Amino acid sequence: MIARALEMTILPLTRVFARSAPARPRGADRRRSARWVLLYGVLAFGLLTLALETAAETVRPEWRDPEYGYRLRAVRRWQRERPDRPLVLVLGSSRTQFGVSPADMNLPDEPGAPLVYNFGYTSAFPLGMWFQLSRLFDDGIQPAVVLVEFASIHTRIDGPAEVQFELMGLRLSAGDVRRFAPYTSDPTVFGRQLDAARRNPWASRRPALMGDLLPDWRTADVRANNRVWESMDPYGRIFFRLEGTVDPTRRLREEGRKHASGLDAGEPGAVSDRALRDLAAACHARGIKLALFRAPESPEYRTMYTPAGRTSFDEYARTLARDFGAPVFPAPDMDEADFADGFHLLPAGAAKYSRWLAERHLKPWLAEALR
Repeated sequence: MIARALEMTILPLTRVFARSAPARPRGADRRRSARWVLLYGVLAFGLLTLALETAAETVRPEWRDPEYGYRLRAVRRWQRERPDRPLVLVLGSSRTQFGVSPADMNLPDEPGAPLVYNFGYTSAFPLGMWFQLSRLFDDGIQPAVVLVEFASIHTRIDGPAEVQFELMGLRLSAGDVRRFAPYTSDPTVFGRQLDAARRNPWASRRPALMGDLLPDWRTADVRANNRVWESMDPYGRIFFRLEGTVDPTRRLREEGRKHASGLDAGEPGAVSDRALRDLAAACHARGIKLALFRAPESPEYRTMYTPAGRTSFDEYARTLARDFGAPVFPAPDMDEADFADGFHLLPAGAAKYSRWLAERHLKPWLAEALR
């Protein structure tokens, strides 16, 4: 893309300037020649920067938001290679990224068989799921079915988009800023972050660019940063790797302290509730079948719910099922050893859960939903 931009823009311009520049600089003219060289360099860099940012905004979203862009690329490839298989998109947070393994669902690779793709995204809580699906619609992706993660604590999240995703501005396009606008209190926040990224895209896009164009030149920090999307399997699932020697029980207790207040009785967050309803409305308007699935949690994590908290979450799930006309698939009982921290599944746990979900709920429901 960048090489093509150079060929189409910079090279013709240099030929034009070359015709007007002195052919054989002598003496004082050498200073003028040096200025021409500097001008060419500045012009080339400016046009190359423009080409980079234009590509990131349009045809190469993985240079701007790799976590989204690489999944979009994979979905498009699947649709080209398997146009006769209905696409089933699974939306959710890192719980979904690590925990839903389509490869372990034992779905046949044949015409008419559902093609399940994990489109989880880091910290994609209800508003994030709505946002990713809106992006996909605008990028021409039309799934037959959408599965939506229902994690009780995530439904409590509230606040405007610029607070929920305060560090996301560098990943956004101009279209993304417009998508988020109805959910923002200060619509200028994301715009300012986008402008900052555009002013110096070589810095803001560096990890993604190196991962795509110069993978062997990456530093250790870039490799670590890129692992989130580079470890995806062909179906979008990411493998959770335990770092160091931290005991999973200790991880659970540390995270549990952060979650405790959100596992008591209370109302769903207004923004999260609105996002889920907007997501459901968008699917219904397009004739897309919708189902929710409760994210699995470890036995010890489940003990952190208060009785009133469990009751309020169950009631909210029933309300959404009724209002959306969609099933809510329950979570199975799993072992503590299946989890890294009580709510992120390890690879063996993800395989176990995905087989259970497919056999117990997904396959029978899809057989009816896709008729």
